[in-house]
Amino acid sequence: MLSCCVDVNLLIPSIALHQINIIKNTKISQPFQGHPLRTVEGTWEPRVTTTDDYWIVSTNQPLRMLIFHLLDPLTTDGFVTWNIFDREITSGKTYPVLRKL
Repeated sequence: MLSCCVDVNLLIPSIALHQINIIKNTKISQPFQGHPLRTVEGTWEPRVTTTDDYWIVSTNQPLRMLIFHLLDPLTTDGFVTWNIFDREITSGKTYPVLRKL
């Protein structure tokens, strides 16, 4: 089961997760439907710290494809592309969503 974690300040036990280290963060200057689209490139690497301050969003549910599509940083129509995570990804080098393989 693939699970995504979203930062919402809820404590959960430590589990094996991966986090994407952002190598390239590009904001396209030409707006599309009123938004300056963003893309990121990076590599998934193991996260060795605990998952304090995260929620687990299970993909074992009817909307699993939507959850995956919105939270994955490399999709073409997710939260990264539409600037939902702009504040989080411009200030750091890691993506604010974790994944469990």
